[in-house]
Amino acid sequence: MTPRWLCRRMAIVGVGSILLDYHVHTTFSIDALSSVTECCVAATERGLAEICFTDHLDFSPADPGSGRLDPERYLEAVSRASGAHRLTVLLGAEVGVDRASHPACLAFMKKHPLPFDFLLGSVHVVEGHLIDLPFLATRTREAAYRAYFEELEAAVRVAASERLFDAVGHFDLIKRYAPTGFGPFRLDDCRDQAETILRLAADGGVGLEINTSGLRGPLGETLPALEILRRFRELGGEVLTIGSDSHRAKSVGAGVSEALDLAREAGFGAITSFRGRHPIWVSI
Repeated sequence: MTPRWLCRRMAIVGVGSILLDYHVHTTFSIDALSSVTECCVAATERGLAEICFTDHLDFSPADPGSGRLDPERYLEAVSRASGAHRLTVLLGAEVGVDRASHPACLAFMKKHPLPFDFLLGSVHVVEGHLIDLPFLATRTREAAYRAYFEELEAAVRVAASERLFDAVGHFDLIKRYAPTGFGPFRLDDCRDQAETILRLAADGGVGLEINTSGLRGPLGETLPALEILRRFRELGGEVLTIGSDSHRAKSVGAGVSEALDLAREAGFGAITSFRGRHPIWVSI
């Protein structure tokens, strides 16, 4: 059942250009190289209509970015950029959502009620360890996939019940490292878990992101790819965002056009923009 908050949706609209990037990092993130202004200039040059900054909001001790986001300075920088460029500039964050950090995330939101437009929820830490090649090296394929998707399922459950975030970032992130550790990612190795999470997300009004970062590397595909996107739509999923996962100005907006084609192929007639964490469907 669609949650009550999602029913307060705005009508499907057109925004002229439909190039939206809802996953952009700046120097407010420990692993990014470009400023808010530099990213806005790049987005304008590439014809984007909207950009949503999603700097890291992490709480796990295993994450080097934990506790590093300065909420007041971040809000000031994004607010200053809004209206200074020929595109819509929105305030967001990429929230690290391992189970041990859920209480800290929710407490932060209460202590710092920033006027977020959008929150992206991403699992970067599993069982107290960053998801990377060392994580895979100490686990079998089955154990690694199971642990990752168990963490993601727990996050989606909290998002659906307490609005911890609005959409899942890079749903199958573990496949970024799988080719080196286990060989190419195969959905059949985790299909039942993925199906459960997609159903929870669709029923709870939690969205999926088409993360285009995989198009810029050896993966050669988005996270997630077509099969998962199509299944999410079949299960009634409606909220779909597109993000470059840019950590430098030169990749802002990268792959957005390709992601729009993928969304259409998966059966979506619209992607989702946000204002004040309320979805706006933009016809594609």
